[in-house]
Amino acid sequence: MKCELVGISKTFDNSKKTHYSICFVLSKDELNSYLERAKELSRSVGTTDPSGRPRTENEKLCRALAGVVSEEICSTTIKEYARLMKRNLFIHTKPFLSALDQIDLTVSVPQGSFDIEIRSSGHFKQNLVEIYNENFSIIGWYVTYAKAEENRKDFYVTVLFPFSIDRMLEQVEIRACISGGATKEMLEKIGTNRHLKQEGATYRTIFPVAKAFDGPEIISKIISAPCDMNIWRGLQNANF
Repeated sequence: MKCELVGISKTFDNSKKTHYSICFVLSKDELNSYLERAKELSRSVGTTDPSGRPRTENEKLCRALAGVVSEEICSTTIKEYARLMKRNLFIHTKPFLSALDQIDLTVSVPQGSFDIEIRSSGHFKQNLVEIYNENFSIIGWYVTYAKAEENRKDFYVTVLFPFSIDRMLEQVEIRACISGGATKEMLEKIGTNRHLKQEGATYRTIFPVAKAFDGPEIISKIISAPCDMNIWRGLQNANF
């Protein structure tokens, strides 16, 4: 898969700064290589969405596949940046045990071990400035009518796909972007509770995405390293 660094202007606060997204392009063959793992994971995907609407088997598989791809690109990026920054770490996935304590990745560094939850979403708009400044949020913990509680993780990372996730299997090529993220403390301090058009659900969010850490910043935070944009720019067009 090929890596790209995409810069988006911050317009929500008129700062004229740039919010960077770490994007990966995966071929159909690469996507298919994750299918078996996604099929296994789909058995743990909720039978309803946060609003209570039943999910089809195809929707469950597509959402599981989006989760596997998101986990893979985040794990790859963390390990590569740690290597370049000469940071020692151990990263591993955790099996799904319950909705209360779902953890996608755990990273162990000399400073300690940190749990990461990765949220994936799809969008239809092509205007990235609007998507990052007006449309999407960084999503932390949430509760629904079916999940009254969720343990808070150390980091939350958002991955965006430029299509509906429920149409994941129809794609000839996949583009997935580590769009940003936040620490638990950041969500507690500047986050707000929102329903996100899901009746019966309450999400802790930072809105918009551009208000939180961008892709390079959140990955750097996870490995407890400075965010060196010269190194990040060196990953442009790299293949993994």
